[in-house]
Amino acid sequence: MMQPLVNIADRIRTFVLQLNLFEDERTRLDQFHLRTAIISTRVYVTLLTLAVIVVVVALTSLDTQSEVIIIRNPSEANYQTLFKKNLTQLLCPCSRFTIPYGNFTSTTIAYHPVCSSVFVTSDWIRHFFSSDIGKLYQADFRVLASSYFQLLAALCFHAKRSVHDALDDFDSETLITPSVFTQDNLNSYIQEKSKFLRLTTEKNLLQVLQLVLTTTHANSLQTAIPTSQIINIIGHTILYADILFQLNLTLTCTCSSRGACSLPSGFFDLRKIQIEAFFHFQLLPISYVRGMFVGCSAADALLQSTLECLFDWSCLQTIHRFVPSSNITDASPLDTNQTRFTPNTSIETIVDNLFIEAWTTEQSFSDYYAQCAPNLCTYTSVRHNNALYVITKFLGLYGGLSAALRLCIPFIIDKWRKKTRNTLTVPRPSEYQNLKIFKFSKFSPSGIMFSSYFTYTTPSGNMALDKD
Repeated sequence: MMQPLVNIADRIRTFVLQLNLFEDERTRLDQFHLRTAIISTRVYVTLLTLAVIVVVVALTSLDTQSEVIIIRNPSEANYQTLFKKNLTQLLCPCSRFTIPYGNFTSTTIAYHPVCSSVFVTSDWIRHFFSSDIGKLYQADFRVLASSYFQLLAALCFHAKRSVHDALDDFDSETLITPSVFTQDNLNSYIQEKSKFLRLTTEKNLLQVLQLVLTTTHANSLQTAIPTSQIINIIGHTILYADILFQLNLTLTCTCSSRGACSLPSGFFDLRKIQIEAFFHFQLLPISYVRGMFVGCSAADALLQSTLECLFDWSCLQTIHRFVPSSNITDASPLDTNQTRFTPNTSIETIVDNLFIEAWTTEQSFSDYYAQCAPNLCTYTSVRHNNALYVITKFLGLYGGLSAALRLCIPFIIDKWRKKTRNTLTVPRPSEYQNLKIFKFSKFSPSGIMFSSYFTYTTPSGNMALDKD
């Protein structure tokens, strides 16, 4: 009963030992090549089995597979669809790397209503000029009004001009965009850029204004209206008399000592008074002008003042009572609903903000995308491996591995066997030494056959046999 199993095992063993996957004409004619082919077969099967195991383990252990997807000439709608899918590593290189900001952004500026009101027009300012100004008290509003409103109009003009020039420069600047920005990133970047532009413009104008004020104080420059010093010329002598600002009962201020003196402005019923070459701003007015001050210069006075009077109808009527004019009568007060600043905000604060009520910068993503004009979009698609994918991948790798091993292994084994093959070396007669004669017997099925052989030893120690 065990004999059939033994026979099967012997057949299997014989099949394995004689398995030859590289059989050809040479292996059928030559024992050396046959043995080489059998060894090559064993090495081939072993290496191919190990490679198959490694490939199968690698393919089954990888749960996901990454693939780069390319979309040619994507439209804005295509890009938005891809972006909403939250794809991995979405990249759309722009065909134009630099785009002027003016091609896809627009900035709208709203200014303080005073800059577009009648109070900064030439008609309004002209009616405060009078031949009697030189006879009035220096702190009288009628003396200072023309300078106030001229300077206010100039500040409005220069603020608008500075903003306009800054926006022109901004529009001509270029955005460097190697690839498409997302809409949120583009919006954030443009808003930060706009904010920086506004702060820079404000700083530049304030530096110029501060330079003018510092130069005026440092060089004691005199204005047409003497509010800091009175100059008297006696013969060939020039006398300077400081004007005293009576801040309270005990405290006085001079522009030469402090540089920044101020008192509320109003309408006075007195002419200028000179006492021992000093002028005292200590008289009480008939009526105050709300928010207006008199200072060492018109600029100092204006920056410390507010626009309260221009928001108040009764205050404007007071001005009309002391300065009769049809233009002043027709002037309407400013609307508090049109400004973010309160009426008692100092003009200096408003100037610091360039009279700006609102600075709005908007960008069109469609215009930006059209300028960018990407030629393609790429993204990485991650998918899970399935049985079909594993089988397909395995068959592809198996074919390549099998072909490579079938090509390389027989060549390598053949070279190795030829290199290590032992060959017999026949010595020359002169090398014979210690010649001995022996008798050998060989049994054969038919009986005993005797043969004589010579044996000799060469200098190298090799043994050689020669038949008698």
